Amino acid sequence: MGLRLGKDARQDASVWRNAGSGYLYPAAEHAGIIFRQGDGSYADSTGRKVTRFGFHNLRKAVSDYLNEGKKADVRTIQDTLRHEKPDVTLVRYTESSLELRLAAQDVMADAIFFDLKRMQ
Repeated sequence: MGLRLGKDARQDASVWRNAGSGYLYPAAEHAGIIFRQGDGSYADSTGRKVTRFGFHNLRKAVSDYLNEGKKADVRTIQDTLRHEKPDVTLVRYTESSLELRLAAQDVMADAIFFDLKRMQ
């Protein structure tokens, strides 16, 4: 299938835009990337409503899984997603979870207050 122009191109774009509902949504639900809600809609692991799910979202989920679940370094994630530059991986694809951000804040708070207690 080559590059199509005009009406055929719009039909191809429509097929790709709606591809997620046929097999990506069920596959992502099975993998634990998104979760079906009682009303039939989907939410991600943070509870945010998922209104679109496509290949970009799948790549982002892979990035988050490798980053948080497997503690992979940025270079490994960058190579896996075949990004030329690490800033694309970090800025567009990798997001820290609320739990990790809170844990980091706890570490900093403990370090600050521990130092304050030692100074007294």
